[in-house]
Amino acid sequence: GPREVIAHRFPWLLRDPTDLSFLTSYDTVMANSEYTRGWIRTFWDTDSEVLFPPIQTDRMHPAAQREKAILTVGRFFSPGLGHAKRQLEMVQVFGQAHRSGALPPDWRLYVVGGCEDSQKPYLQQVQAAGAGLPVEVIANAPRSTVERLLSTSSVFWSATGFGEDAQKSPWASEHFGMTTVESMAGGCVPVVIDRAGQKEIVRAARRAGKPVVVATQMLESMIHAMVPTRAEVSDVATAIFEGADAVMLSAETAAGDFPAEAVAMMDRIAQSV
Repeated sequence: GPREVIAHRFPWLLRDPTDLSFLTSYDTVMANSEYTRGWIRTFWDTDSEVLFPPIQTDRMHPAAQREKAILTVGRFFSPGLGHAKRQLEMVQVFGQAHRSGALPPDWRLYVVGGCEDSQKPYLQQVQAAGAGLPVEVIANAPRSTVERLLSTSSVFWSATGFGEDAQKSPWASEHFGMTTVESMAGGCVPVVIDRAGQKEIVRAARRAGKPVVVATQMLESMIHAMVPTRAEVSDVATAIFEGADAVMLSAETAAGDFPAEAVAMMDRIAQSV
């Protein structure tokens, strides 16, 4: 059942969270980002050293001619099991944009990632959502295919952390974002949620002169309401303040009840920063 799956994937959850005696057996505690470091300090009252994951950016060779394609890469597993990549929501939003004409008809979406046997039902949901659309779902793709798509697609899209409260469920957001870094090395423009570890990547990308788009329903409440929440306004303003090249709406305009108002609100926030 679900408890067994969670125990298998996250065995440390079975430990008494107040028992931190295991930390005494380590000389150094390492974190893969400042975001992770902050939560180690919060949960364990222990400082750590940041060591960013090694990424073989030299394996990426940006193609001169880019395909009109959006790429997302990540393991297939249902929300609720760690930092889910939210492929189903991305395919649904892509479908809405494609059918409404908000996205040119010659654009396609590649959904690539590993899949364990236990997550095949979720994979099938993603495949069903993409049926009849220019969507190609590639499970357990070889590394050569991933690198080729990272080097030829125009946009890399990540929705990890979508719909999650980073303060209540910090593990559900992207702790670092290795594939985002790989995508930029391959020449893709990353479209990411400006939260958690991805924020650090956005800053580093801007310092390196890489274009960054922050997106995925930044004004989500305006899908069905005429005004956004205070937190959403803050997220948009922060993304602009920290140097994102563009901020983007998705379902707010593709399928929302107030598309014009959402665009006007986004512009108003951008103009005021």
